[in-house]
Amino acid sequence: MKRSISALLGTIAERLESIRKVLDNLVSTIDAAQHRETEAGQRDNIAIAEQTRLANTTERKRSAEQKKNLCVQWVIGSGTWAAVIAACIYAGIAANQLTVMQNSADAARRQLEITDRAWVKVEVAPNFDIPKNSFIGQSLTFDANDVGHLSRKIILHNIGHSVANDVMIRDSTVAMSIWNHDFWFPIKVRDELCKSEISETDAQGNKRPSFIIFPQDSTKTYEISTFETKNLPDSPQDATLQRGKPIALYLVGCVDYRYGQSSVYHRTGFIFQVYGGPNHDGIQIKMPTPVKELTLDSFYLGGDYAY
Repeated sequence: MKRSISALLGTIAERLESIRKVLDNLVSTIDAAQHRETEAGQRDNIAIAEQTRLANTTERKRSAEQKKNLCVQWVIGSGTWAAVIAACIYAGIAANQLTVMQNSADAARRQLEITDRAWVKVEVAPNFDIPKNSFIGQSLTFDANDVGHLSRKIILHNIGHSVANDVMIRDSTVAMSIWNHDFWFPIKVRDELCKSEISETDAQGNKRPSFIIFPQDSTKTYEISTFETKNLPDSPQDATLQRGKPIALYLVGCVDYRYGQSSVYHRTGFIFQVYGGPNHDGIQIKMPTPVKELTLDSFYLGGDYAY
């Protein structure tokens, strides 16, 4: 009986040991599974963290790249506007410099023209070169109809440094009553005459003489012109004057000329007042003025010009 109980207890002990081993194995398996699960969770967390880190890094890189691109675009835009502004400033400076250079060149050209061009000066004098018995040498005379005849010598001086070509004289004799004297009238007549179209013929259709005058040289020509005095207003004093009506007499005109290859005419305008004596004596229509007493002086109000 004891032996059976001992065997039974030994069997129970063995089975309990087997159960313990099975439980130990189960515990080990569960621990291993939990360990693997923990490791898997840790790996997942690490992977998630890595992905999050990579995503954050990528986002930061993308944001940095965007900022960089924006910065580059801003720099390019600013540089473009700066280049445009600089180009405008440079263009303005260049245009100003070009204007200054053109003005300097024009000034230099004008100065060179003034220095090297022809300049014609006009001198008018009594006609002493013609014999005194000839008609044209009687300087200032009046006929029976009170028509005046003024003879004179015109001397043209080229005081420039180029040859003066196609030199022509256009002039007119202006008579006015001393009782109704417009002192500016000779200038008006001269301006109207000189501003009119240049013609190679005069009012009577006669061809105008033309000259060539070399630098620092002169030429002279002789002229006679007629003028009316009957149309001048009378004065009560005129009837008591034995020498006739007193008049103021002027020779006005201009000299047209060219130089070099230029087709443009240049001009010298002049006004001379005619006197009956060296002391600015008056002129009366019943009294001729001989050559030795005739005087022609530049108009005291000026009016001469040259261009």
